[in-house]
Amino acid sequence: AGVVYQAPDLGTLLNSRIVSAVSHLQSGFEEARGYSRYHPSKGYWWDFGKEKEKVKKTKAPKKEEPSSLFQRRRVDMLLDQLTRQYPFKMQTPPAIETKT
Repeated sequence: AGVVYQAPDLGTLLNSRIVSAVSHLQSGFEEARGYSRYHPSKGYWWDFGKEKEKVKKTKAPKKEEPSSLFQRRRVDMLLDQLTRQYPFKMQTPPAIETKT
């Protein structure tokens, strides 16, 4: 004839639906809380970031210099100090012995 499956009891079904609904509501409230802002003089307001997106789109990315003159001098000074503190040891090649 056919296969008969056991249906879940009413308690399990309601529990599953309620947990799912509460989970979705909680994630919605957490997302909404991320958009709310507060300042003592202004009070509360919603900030969805649309103004920031517009500003980001209009500004051209400014190329940064890889390092400043101060940084290069500082690194050179530190490297010089380290080479004086730990001088490079030259290894002498092993002497070749000749048998006579």
